[in-house]
Amino acid sequence: MVVKTKPKQEKTAELSLQQQGRTTLLPLFMPLLGKTLQALFPTYLFCQLNEIGQWWTIKNAVGCVTPIMRGSMPSIVRQHIIEDMRSLCANTGVV
Repeated sequence: MVVKTKPKQEKTAELSLQQQGRTTLLPLFMPLLGKTLQALFPTYLFCQLNEIGQWWTIKNAVGCVTPIMRGSMPSIVRQHIIEDMRSLCANTGVV
């Protein structure tokens, strides 16, 4: 699923979700003129749902605003898309 984070708090939100026992993906990149890594999708990260009924606890994670919803359920990203992004990030998390 996709989680909306507070501006520039993607790493904080990722850590908070990981502390809840969730698997996350925060693709990063190095800007051409920059010296620090930035989120590939600013104010968003990906989070695996442990149980479909437990998505609401994401709102309690530090740095998180809300899961992206499709009606009354969280919007789910297909597994092969997440796996492709993980492979692009290799072991470093950087695209």
